[in-house]
Amino acid sequence: MRIDGHFGNLGCPRVQIEAGTGQVFEVVLNTAFAGELWMPRGILRSLGFVSRGSVNVEMADGTIKPAELFAGNIIWFGQKLRVSAVDSGENSPCVGMGLLQYVSTRIDPAKNLVYLEAPFEGMPPHPVEE
Repeated sequence: MRIDGHFGNLGCPRVQIEAGTGQVFEVVLNTAFAGELWMPRGILRSLGFVSRGSVNVEMADGTIKPAELFAGNIIWFGQKLRVSAVDSGENSPCVGMGLLQYVSTRIDPAKNLVYLEAPFEGMPPHPVEE
């Protein structure tokens, strides 16, 4: 199974993910982010994510900032998963290593290729029981 993506206007690799509500949203692949999802609060709420309190987040410059933590469901390679998401303020939605570590990632700007490929390496995080 494979998720194809593209390079956005600023040259960032992007893919689309389906929320548990059926809505599709686009995220930047961010290997510097250790979490699962990093998105503006308004988008998270519109996708059915629920606030679960706050966490301290280490930023790229090493500073620590508080951020609201959310939980919600996504469809990831055909499997419904429960994931955590951090409020990014006004920053672009990102998928981080919390999800990317389980798939093969191919980014080749010279060939204009962006894709994620399963199978999972190890157990996928937080499967949702039906």
